Amino acid sequence: RVMAREHTGLLERDNREELERIFKKDNGDLKPWDTNLISCTPTLEMGIDIGNLSTVILCSMPPGQAQYLQRTGRAGRRDGNALTITVANTKPHDLYFYAEPMEMIQGIVEPPKIFLRASAVLERQFVAYCMDSWIKRGVAENAIPRGVGACLNILAKRPHDMFPFNFL
Repeated sequence: RVMAREHTGLLERDNREELERIFKKDNGDLKPWDTNLISCTPTLEMGIDIGNLSTVILCSMPPGQAQYLQRTGRAGRRDGNALTITVANTKPHDLYFYAEPMEMIQGIVEPPKIFLRASAVLERQFVAYCMDSWIKRGVAENAIPRGVGACLNILAKRPHDMFPFNFL
């Protein structure tokens, strides 16, 4: 049986840690209902040990070598055996590394850089936090239009009961 769950930064800490604990169990301690497949955002780049993880499937080529090594390095920690599958899409970046896979893993690894005082990073984090808080408060399912066009059409009218004004 495939027992799938999602691993993201949006999970409550207890739920995320429970999922990680399940993957650290010894094979003899696993129950048939334990999670055996996880779908992840780049949260697993952050050095989280998922002990029994044996296979990583990437839905696109990561932007750089450090991210690729971090993501693929989550698998095989227990016994050294791992399978990594990377699905290349039609973007030039993906196609280049599909044709030249060794280019992604050889040479000196440049760690990713982030500047915590960068206003764009802080702005994105703040808006994401506000959106999470707004949703947790209980927003009607139709509070956010399904298409961007609907938002653009109402911008000039500025109705306070419609998105993005009901969010702002």
